[in-house]
Amino acid sequence: MKNHLGMWLFLASELLIFGVLIFLFQLTANSHWTDFQTASNDLHFYHGMFNTIVLLTSSYFVALAEHTKKRFWLLLAVTLGFVFLGVKGHEYYDLTMHGKFPLHFLPLPKGQTLFFSYYGFMTFLHGIHVMIGMMMLLYAWWEKEDHSLHENVGLYWHFVDIVWVFLFPLFYLLGR
Repeated sequence: MKNHLGMWLFLASELLIFGVLIFLFQLTANSHWTDFQTASNDLHFYHGMFNTIVLLTSSYFVALAEHTKKRFWLLLAVTLGFVFLGVKGHEYYDLTMHGKFPLHFLPLPKGQTLFFSYYGFMTFLHGIHVMIGMMMLLYAWWEKEDHSLHENVGLYWHFVDIVWVFLFPLFYLLGR
């Protein structure tokens, strides 16, 4: 337990950061409900759903690596991390080409601008966490015998996936 206490404290601080952002998003959404719903409809639901499946599958692979002690599952999880980031990058590009993100080329109502600002910041922050998690998974793959390291990396990766499970409905299901 001692080896994991630091990771649990770190994850609690990360939970606080994302929790505050989600709370602020909800407060702002209550003031601009119609604009938030309209902006949410501009997101590609199937991209978000696909990314949810990708991350949940990657978590399964990390759990398999821990359970079977076969590290190649970690490489599959890293591969799915790249898939997630690729889909997210495609979404950013598409929204940018339609003038909605990140520089808001078109004059949008204030509520829609706020929605895309939250979307951009929170999903980018999550993407950074995905990249850090991928590096941690690769390090765990490299370090064969450190069981405690593997468990801590798994905790982090599952946390990153759980955050996405909250972000997906927050952004993609709001207008549906």
